[in-house]
Amino acid sequence: MSDYISVVNRIQYEQSQLTKKIILSKGDIQMIKDNNNLLHNEIRKLIKTIQNILMVKRVKETKQKLDTK
Repeated sequence: MSDYISVVNRIQYEQSQLTKKIILSKGDIQMIKDNNNLLHNEIRKLIKTIQNILMVKRVKETKQKLDTK
């Protein structure tokens, strides 16, 4: 998850730097599009990772409850 968060932070920094410019070049606009696509994909991966962690935690809790009965 740390890798996903690092990518999101890097993209946020890059886009922040671009928004400070008065005029955006075609390359800047393309980088924003590429970063937005990358950000979207990283967020989807992060969501899947969190869902998997929660599922594993739920299974462990359920198993623990069954073992104590």
